[in-house]
Amino acid sequence: MNTNINFTKYEIKGIPVYIYKTNRFSTIKMDMIFLNEYKREEISLYNVLLSCLSNTTKKYNTKKKKTIALDDLYSARIAFDSVPIYEKRVTSASLEMIDPSYITSDGKDYLKESIMVLHEFLFNPNVKNKSFLKNEVDEKKYELYQYIKSLDDDKNYLAMKNWVNNFVKDEIFSAQIYGELNDIDKINEKDIYNTYLDLLKTTEKAIFIIGDFDIDKYQNVLNDFIPDGLNNIECNAKICIDYAKIKDEIKEVKEEDSDIKQAKLNIGLRFNYDNSENNNFKMVIFNMIFGELFNSSLMNTIRNDKSLAYGIYSMLSVEHRIIQIASEINKDKYDEVIESIKNILKDYQEGIIDEDLINLAKKKIKDSAKAIYDTPTSIMTIFISNFIRKKYKIFEIGLDEFIDLRMKEYDLITKDDIKSISNNIKIDTIYLLYNKD
Repeated sequence: MNTNINFTKYEIKGIPVYIYKTNRFSTIKMDMIFLNEYKREEISLYNVLLSCLSNTTKKYNTKKKKTIALDDLYSARIAFDSVPIYEKRVTSASLEMIDPSYITSDGKDYLKESIMVLHEFLFNPNVKNKSFLKNEVDEKKYELYQYIKSLDDDKNYLAMKNWVNNFVKDEIFSAQIYGELNDIDKINEKDIYNTYLDLLKTTEKAIFIIGDFDIDKYQNVLNDFIPDGLNNIECNAKICIDYAKIKDEIKEVKEEDSDIKQAKLNIGLRFNYDNSENNNFKMVIFNMIFGELFNSSLMNTIRNDKSLAYGIYSMLSVEHRIIQIASEINKDKYDEVIESIKNILKDYQEGIIDEDLINLAKKKIKDSAKAIYDTPTSIMTIFISNFIRKKYKIFEIGLDEFIDLRMKEYDLITKDDIKSISNNIKIDTIYLLYNKD
């Protein structure tokens, strides 16, 4: 696309700052990320903490003041998020504001003020006596509690949760991303403050900026944004399982639920191979043609040919070496569905694979790659993803060449490659939630 997208690296107070200066977009986006170990016992703490940080600050100590402050900056948006990549937690504080060149000049430096508002939310929380405010913590605890509780009313979610507990109960994959109800009860405002200090003091950090950002003009602003003495500690938590435990026998679990109409089927498959990107690319293609695409092998056989389910799909987790198959079926068709799935996997392992599907998957991947250029968020996501995984090649060669090299690797994948990779896959656990009536 000849866009020559690359980030220039700077360092301010020991924190790496990556800037892609461009006027292609009408906004300026800034993300600060924090990397540390993902611990099951801290999931609820982080959810409550980030809700508190986005709620109020010392300066904007009411929701009304917060709303007015952001509206005065042409509805600048600030968001906090935290997601796991296997055993590594990625916490982000994000700012998105309109490019000041689109604003009629009134002498106000909107970019500077927006950055310092993000500073206010991130580094000047509404804290008193080394503790977050009890009423705010209680409010956010209650909201999280109610949300988690409501999830159990979703039978698809409940089936997936039960499947996970039967499949990988003692692995990090089984951790509920919203936390557990019992954990929420134990949280207090001092716990939240200590978690906040831990986020600041014991994490690896970096800042990414996309937009028409002049580092010479705003270096002092970034210097003010980053507090003095902020530690930057490298995070070496794993981003991928070393070796998936594959059992010889398939585990089958069936449980009853009188409130469902169609049975919920979840199947866990395991796979192993050396942790190379090329093998990951092959597995991506396999999963797409096996069960991710609308006209995948699972859909064509289970839904279209045999009418055994309205829909069936698979999801891939490369980091955990897991594939999940999910469907809603008539419980009386359980044996036929399972046998069909086993036969499809066996066909792949014997090389009976539709090459048209492989070509379609490659086209879908190329279309997705083109879409990366469309928004600041998608561009930033791919650079941050590589930074988190300590794959810095993209920073050296730029986005165009990086995607070009990746597409060439996908193009080289053959039917034999898919056959080979599929022979590393084995069904591990089958879970069915059904109504006996």
